[in-house]
Amino acid sequence: MQAQAVCSEGLERWRLLSADARYAQLPPLPRFVQAVRDQSQSAEELLDLAFVLCEANLEIGREEYLVWQGLCVVDATGVFSLQGLGGSLCHTYGYDFESFLRAIAELARRSADPAQYHQCINNNLFSSPVDDSVLLERLLALQQSTDLRSRGCMVDTGKLLSSLVKLEASAEDGANHSSREQPLGQLLITPRLLPEAFDGYGRSLKLNMEGEVLVKGPFCLNVCLEKPFFWFASIRLRTDWLTSSSLEFRYKLQLDQHISGPLRLLLATTAAEPVEPGRGERHFWLHNAQLPHDARGGVAIPMDETHWLCLKGHPREAYGQKCSAANVSLINQLPMQLILALEASANVPALTGQFTLPSLKAVAINHQID
Repeated sequence: MQAQAVCSEGLERWRLLSADARYAQLPPLPRFVQAVRDQSQSAEELLDLAFVLCEANLEIGREEYLVWQGLCVVDATGVFSLQGLGGSLCHTYGYDFESFLRAIAELARRSADPAQYHQCINNNLFSSPVDDSVLLERLLALQQSTDLRSRGCMVDTGKLLSSLVKLEASAEDGANHSSREQPLGQLLITPRLLPEAFDGYGRSLKLNMEGEVLVKGPFCLNVCLEKPFFWFASIRLRTDWLTSSSLEFRYKLQLDQHISGPLRLLLATTAAEPVEPGRGERHFWLHNAQLPHDARGGVAIPMDETHWLCLKGHPREAYGQKCSAANVSLINQLPMQLILALEASANVPALTGQFTLPSLKAVAINHQID
């Protein structure tokens, strides 16, 4: 009953601040952050007001969804980012990194659904310079929780790829590795050819002696879907690829744990957005093929529509508000993100190891990269 009362209070506070002319036209997350900053005179007031609103985050998301779609999410990870209230705690009120994490942990202890605060801490630890052992110790402790979402997070190392790959490419023949011109009807994507097409979901990157780009774990556990997945890497594509063709992947996954489960291929897209970026609805599909851990010799995956199963968002996850079931025909109409991931198991607190960023090849007409 107390949790319901806090949630009702949070939704009512949200409606009141949203009626204020100073905030009414702002998207939900900036509205949340600015209003809490303006109405708080101390760190304690800021944390208390943010907590009351975060406890109603799913209800707020439902109320804002028709207008803002993907931008309706106001979970703790976004709210307490460095650009948001996390920056206020650190720069205005003098919190250091440790005291900031302790403050978020205290909110988790007070919460009826602490997973969003645990995810906030996980994301911050993944992005921090702390040793892997600190993060792994935390995730091991969270294994006692029956809610797998508490171990969730989503960060990427994609922004590091361009500078990392440039070092290796400078020693190669530029005409062979930097040109985007490819034979008519052939699609070839590698980290060296098109680093901006890739994202890696781990804590670091390195080049091996063969010039391959490795994403180093621990890896991120994405919990926004009805099935949780450890994400390893993704490749962005445009719409002009043929779903009736097969794509050949080359990669290798080496895990420190003895896990025999197969890799899976996910497909993600954002529906056509209004003028404001991020407002479009997010959709995911799961391929029915099972991928081997070692595909250095190449593995071909049929890409026609019959092989894809639509995934929904997790019913208790804020991001689930923008992960709804969608017709597979959208695959032919919108830019795509191919994701290599391992379906999560409740008894695995974290995955460590390394993943070779994949190369992808197909023969079809008019393939391009976003």
